[in-house]
Amino acid sequence: MKLYINDKYIHLFPETETEYTDHPPNLVLESLKRVDPSSLVGIVELKHTNSEDIAQILNWIEFKKIPNLSTILCQTPDYDELKKHIKSQFRIVKAAGGLVRKRDKFLLIFRLGRWDLPKGKLEKGEKSRDAAVREVFEECSVEAELLDKLCTTWHTYIQEGKRILKKTTWYNMNCIDDSTMEPQYVENIEDIRWMTYEQTQHALKNSYRSIQGVMEVWSQQNEEVN
Repeated sequence: MKLYINDKYIHLFPETETEYTDHPPNLVLESLKRVDPSSLVGIVELKHTNSEDIAQILNWIEFKKIPNLSTILCQTPDYDELKKHIKSQFRIVKAAGGLVRKRDKFLLIFRLGRWDLPKGKLEKGEKSRDAAVREVFEECSVEAELLDKLCTTWHTYIQEGKRILKKTTWYNMNCIDDSTMEPQYVENIEDIRWMTYEQTQHALKNSYRSIQGVMEVWSQQNEEVN
């Protein structure tokens, strides 16, 4: 489970999983007891993670006590139960989005001062596959063909005093028709562009960790292309 909170990234995974990051952690902890949160820098690995640890991490993030931490890797012997526990602490909102390609270029949108990918919440009774195609068309006026599922991201935010956990299912897509391409200005989309992979790497420096994560998954699955 990959959970994004603002600019922080929590990766929860079972202890049986070994390949979970391209970069070694700066610090490995057996426990969070007696740990000064300000000492957590860069990538930190926490072994034997439990529900109390997750509550502590969420508290530290919410109250900005770990400003220098970017990623925390949480190994756990009870992955399914802990994942279920995390979900129970939030109101779940489902969304879907697309990584749309036109030959060697990707479709990016510029919204609220950051580069992003087209996505949006599911309508009542709607399937995520249908929502992803609909959102691409509504936000960009681009008709796209849905291919396969790329990944799922989770990110949290506060809305009206309640913790929201948004599950976004991402799909690979091909552009069918972009002849009427135009930003959906009412959704605060200022610009949309086709970018090469190299251009996306520059643009996504001004983006969200979850969006960067989507592109990282694509890159890992298509290493021969890069």
